[in-house]
Amino acid sequence: YEAWVGFKDLKYNCQSFYRQDLPSLPISKDTIVCGSINTAHQAFDIIGCKRPLQDSIPEELSKFTNRKIWKSTLGQVREDDTICFIKPLKVQKLFTGHIRGHMYYLMETSSLPNNTEILCSEIVDFETEWRGFVLNKELIGLKNYKGDFSKIPDIKVINQAISEFTSAPIAYSIDMAIHNDK
Repeated sequence: YEAWVGFKDLKYNCQSFYRQDLPSLPISKDTIVCGSINTAHQAFDIIGCKRPLQDSIPEELSKFTNRKIWKSTLGQVREDDTICFIKPLKVQKLFTGHIRGHMYYLMETSSLPNNTEILCSEIVDFETEWRGFVLNKELIGLKNYKGDFSKIPDIKVINQAISEFTSAPIAYSIDMAIHNDK
């Protein structure tokens, strides 16, 4: 919704749509499509554009996580029955990130092959989670999406992460959290 308002303010012709209708819409490489990652992937497929691959947490940002993080595969965590938080490493939204061992999520990853690359982290208790929006290495917005909205991450730390993300695309979002231990 916020992207819609911004583009309207910039006098763009905005049209709302349902994702299932996207294939029938006249989109091209010049069309700005706003929506979920899955919507963006569908738009890339329609216009014949390669989907960008991005590590969930790029190496140069790992020091900002304040928790132990490691790369693995589904097969490795299945074999040693590791209890940790897991999420897809390269393919965003391949499955929902979750604590390994929760029965609800086992079905979501059960059909994925053992060589599926994942990112693992120790389990931490987030008090609040925020998403920053970055364009041309500048933080242009920050939105609370989970937890206590009155606890705001340190903007200096976010800007430091942005400046150290040397391999960043021109536009991206960056998630920051405050957890009880840090």
